Amino acid sequence: MPVRDPIGDEPAMSAAGTEKSPSLSRTAALARRRGDRPRHCKPRLRDSIFGVKRGGKRIIAAICGGIWLLGGLAEQTSAQVRLPDIGEGAGGIITDADERRLGKEFMRSMRSRLAIIDEPPIDEYIEGLGDALAAHSDRPRDIDFTFFVVDDDDINAFAAPGGYIGIYAGLILATRSEGELASVMAHEIAHVSQRHILQSLERSSQASLPTMAGILVALLLGSQNAEIGQATVAGVLGSAMQGRIDFTREKEAEADRIGIRLLAKAGFDPLGMANFFETLQRDSRFRQQPPPFLSTHPITGDRLAEARNIALGLEKGDHPDPIDYHAVRTWLRVRNTDDPQELARRFEEEAADIEARAPADGKDAEGAAKRYGLGLSLMRSGREEEGRKAMAHLVEEYPRILAFRSSLGESLLRSGKNAEALDLYAEGAARLPNSKGMIGRFAKALIDNDRAQEALDEIDRFARRKEVDARTQRLRAQALQMLGRQVDSRIALAESYALNDRLADAIGQLLLALEAEKSGERRSRGRISRINARLAELRAERDGRR
Repeated sequence: MPVRDPIGDEPAMSAAGTEKSPSLSRTAALARRRGDRPRHCKPRLRDSIFGVKRGGKRIIAAICGGIWLLGGLAEQTSAQVRLPDIGEGAGGIITDADERRLGKEFMRSMRSRLAIIDEPPIDEYIEGLGDALAAHSDRPRDIDFTFFVVDDDDINAFAAPGGYIGIYAGLILATRSEGELASVMAHEIAHVSQRHILQSLERSSQASLPTMAGILVALLLGSQNAEIGQATVAGVLGSAMQGRIDFTREKEAEADRIGIRLLAKAGFDPLGMANFFETLQRDSRFRQQPPPFLSTHPITGDRLAEARNIALGLEKGDHPDPIDYHAVRTWLRVRNTDDPQELARRFEEEAADIEARAPADGKDAEGAAKRYGLGLSLMRSGREEEGRKAMAHLVEEYPRILAFRSSLGESLLRSGKNAEALDLYAEGAARLPNSKGMIGRFAKALIDNDRAQEALDEIDRFARRKEVDARTQRLRAQALQMLGRQVDSRIALAESYALNDRLADAIGQLLLALEAEKSGERRSRGRISRINARLAELRAERDGRR
């Protein structure tokens, strides 16, 4: 029988090592108790995020540093080599399919070690910003970018094969404008679009695959022993550097140039990159150690001047900072505080100061975010009703801002005002019909209130318009399980696992679905055939990674 399925956990194994499939009913109970937050997402940014507090952090830094180094983001090496300047130069050895497999394997390993923020308004904002930039890039064939926020207060970011781009929460907080944040993302997009990471892995026709394998082994060892993992990374990267895998400043400069032009194409101020360089330099003066971003992206006077000169030759876009940008920074700021009462006082003062100089119509993005911070801080300090009142005013003024509506709904649910929360989310789903975050909040609230059929109807309506993500597929599985549709529930849970690249778990769920369908009184040959076809697809993908 199935053993367990805590959200985010790996399935249990039998004594013989046979994979046992997770139980969905346990999922629903755990989701209610934990508020649907993965266990590895800690309450505050500065908490340990890697399982092993210090050792885990060192190994992940080493691994990510390795990816950056391989991707052309480090300059502190002695050997230098001329590599192809353009993206097509990497296409001869590592295929597009290889890149996708490598990226998926990287992220599959990282998800179990790296705390990724799982908060719909945060996810939706960073994905939307990244997609807006990527739409103007020279993206490689068949590469879809994936953007996510890492739950760590370091100022850092990275790009990995397959278009996976991670932005650290600390970096978002360090930016002063959306243009600065966009500049970092544009820089990382440029590394992917120019295939810098793959070029570095292809230092020769025979050594690239061992190098890639070495990094993945380091990921595996790092989960068990930080020192072994670090030694493995150092060994792999050391031999790689001796084999001329290191990147030159040429690649960093190329990513800067392409990233700045990408900013302009997407309607942002192309000075955003130079401005962020200056922000980092100022910030580093007050730190005992420079932020990790500077160790992998060293900023020289020449680099700063070049970034500014390129930007001055481009048209400046008219792109004011949206409310969502300020709301995301505010949410992170409140989440990271140890003194919500003091933070509430500061937000109140800041909001009053901004209101005094606000435009005549009162619509000011930064001021609205300060009021949002006030509401969140009041809620965190135990003054739930006061905070909810402030949040309700924001929702009335800005009915299409997901962060405001989401936070108000969560507060209503915490206070037992379920009917009000469901009405709020229903209105939000109508106003934001293409928002994955909104449909997720609404569906989960319906499920938690034993209205599974309504939740399923909402998800299915959404799925006819937009692709469904792993979180929503899991909610669909929960609703189906509550309705007694066990086979359909297993199939939906399998798709949720597949979307997170947990292929073994997905296959396990489909095998259970197949067994249940074959033994059922109303078994359908058509459904058995479809399950078998999907099993064949997942097995082929799994075997292709070996």
